Amino acid sequence: MNAWFVVNPHAGSVRSRDLTTAIRRQLSGREATISGELPEVGSASRLVVAVGGDGTINRVINGCDPARLRLGILPRGSANDLGAELGIPSEFRKAWSVLESGATEAIDLLSVNGSRFATCGGFGLASAVAQRANLWKAQPGWRGPATRRLGPLVYVLAALRELERPLETATLATIRAGRLTRRVRLGAALVSNQPRFGRWFVASPEASNRDGLIHFRGIAATASRARLLRLFAQMLRGGACEGPSTFEMRVRSLTIETETEVSFFGDGERLAHGRRFRIEVLPRALRVVTARRAAPLAEAA
Repeated sequence: MNAWFVVNPHAGSVRSRDLTTAIRRQLSGREATISGELPEVGSASRLVVAVGGDGTINRVINGCDPARLRLGILPRGSANDLGAELGIPSEFRKAWSVLESGATEAIDLLSVNGSRFATCGGFGLASAVAQRANLWKAQPGWRGPATRRLGPLVYVLAALRELERPLETATLATIRAGRLTRRVRLGAALVSNQPRFGRWFVASPEASNRDGLIHFRGIAATASRARLLRLFAQMLRGGACEGPSTFEMRVRSLTIETETEVSFFGDGERLAHGRRFRIEVLPRALRVVTARRAAPLAEAA
């Protein structure tokens, strides 16, 4: 296989030593590197396997040139959003079967101020939820591992906690996309490359990492807490997050300028901070091993 496995020792509730043992067992003596570090990817396409969650994947696609790797995924994170979108099971042996026999396909990536992400991102209430969940999972002692064992439920609990003070994350923003300019006080900005994030939330049901588009959903800060709770329920049900306080744009690029400094999170990680965010789609920028269609892995370049 001659793959490079990037193991996140803090993802999920399984110890990295046990993961390494399980990977070695499946390799059955075949050559591979298992490390917490990123590889140096040369001119030839290399199989790099992210053993962790969406944050581990984000580290790979920003630390390596996506054009020079094939990305495999062994999901071990809390939500595993990209893995779920690609049809990769969370159970280790089933995910390994996909890695061995799955096809590769090219998917879109998104970028914010030059930092790439694969799933969904945003700022305001969206980033506050991601930041709170990350803080909970990183708690010392038994609290962090116990929180990580909650899986995607941690994002639901973090969202409910942040909805107790939704206006604290609001900011006046100017959005520019082509000839369109919109000025609005935003409570949340959500940028989607696939329908689901946090495993259960859906902001843009038609978002796809195959369509070459950014699906942007804005939620105005004028929404009452009761309205925000209804939108939260809609997103959990997987329906369209629609209403008088929301709007959607489908574009190839956009620029958002905010009145105050905010943090932009993508793939659950903080990717940018400031008052100006240039967001672009990178069509077919990454080849991934997927279960969405069947073909031998060896046939993929």
